[in-house]
Amino acid sequence: MTKYFILTLVLITNSVFAQPAKIIIGTVKVKNKLNVRVKPGKQYFVVATMKNGEKVKIYRKVDDWYEIVAPLDSAVWVAGHLISNSRTRRIANLRAGPSDDYQSYGTEPPGVELEIIKRKGHGGWFKIKAPVTLKAWVHSRFITIDKYELEDLQKSLYDRRLVLIDYDTGDFSGFLKEKHTKPSFILPFIRGAEQDITLKGQIVPLKAGAIYVTHALVSIDKDEDVKALAYLHCRKASLNIWKDKLVTITGIKKLVRGWKLPVVEVKIVMPTQIKIIKNKK
Repeated sequence: MTKYFILTLVLITNSVFAQPAKIIIGTVKVKNKLNVRVKPGKQYFVVATMKNGEKVKIYRKVDDWYEIVAPLDSAVWVAGHLISNSRTRRIANLRAGPSDDYQSYGTEPPGVELEIIKRKGHGGWFKIKAPVTLKAWVHSRFITIDKYELEDLQKSLYDRRLVLIDYDTGDFSGFLKEKHTKPSFILPFIRGAEQDITLKGQIVPLKAGAIYVTHALVSIDKDEDVKALAYLHCRKASLNIWKDKLVTITGIKKLVRGWKLPVVEVKIVMPTQIKIIKNKK
């Protein structure tokens, strides 16, 4: 039986090709200033303001509000007990002000490095620089935008299709055409952290149910100790043909929020020699 991997938000099989979020540019049109809010609604806290003529990056429209890339000067606060050595100790809410009374933009996972701007009170709250992935909201009435680009943006949110890939060959096999399919999964990559990389190691498959990445690259020392180097994803072919082989890979390294290992988008694989991992007793 032919084996395929697809993805819904419920974890089903082995891998997926995810489509990146689309962004369009709008222009602020106000007499004085435009309030940027933590959530879509006038009842939510103002976290920044924008001037007439400023450009804004828009992710989507919800009712009368645009979700945007938050301005760099947005007010972002984290409780002090959630931070140690400028890193989150556990899941931390990013709030619009220095108390739990302020609404949350969302959360950061453990281990994320934060740029601290100032601290309020002993063991209190830290004001941090807005992460590049932070999102906020503005009223659509005060943003001018190409209506055709907006229509295309809205359409893209509903028309994402899941790609079927043959697990063994890596060949494209068509789209999943269910009407009410949930949108494809997108890893929370850290923007601006991509870089070219070349690594040497052994390719090993991940267990069934792995999302987006299907294999890992590991190194093995003379004592047969195994160290994971990166997760791997390849758009053009199945990595199964390199299973348990020593190789040199070239590709693009990406960082994922909350993950200790990077993900490498594999472009080139060059064989070195065969070496099988032994189970240590």
